[in-house]
Amino acid sequence: MSASYDLFCRWKHVQKIQSDNAGAIALGVSRATVSLWKQGKNAEIHYVERMAVDIGDSPEMWSAVVMAERSNSADEKAAWSRIAQKLASVAMLVMVAVGFGGTPTAARASSGYEKSGMYIM
Repeated sequence: MSASYDLFCRWKHVQKIQSDNAGAIALGVSRATVSLWKQGKNAEIHYVERMAVDIGDSPEMWSAVVMAERSNSADEKAAWSRIAQKLASVAMLVMVAVGFGGTPTAARASSGYEKSGMYIM
């Protein structure tokens, strides 16, 4: 199974689509294409980007994961994997910051860390 098929399954779940066939139709690909993803092939990047955006995930992170799987050399695969991990970490930090009011400053202020315009670290 490929990262593309994993993403496709997540996308179907969010879209409330029950079958691979219905998902393929909704995405605009053939059932055979989805079958190839299930067998380990990866989607074209524009499908990866669309599915990731539709489910609220980072298209850059998913693209890096797909590129890691496509890579033929161990060094290239490792480089894409590191990029994907860093992008996932950045996405998590952004989500946390947004959860605290949208900015690190707002997060500190709302948490009581601001005193007289200075931050206590």
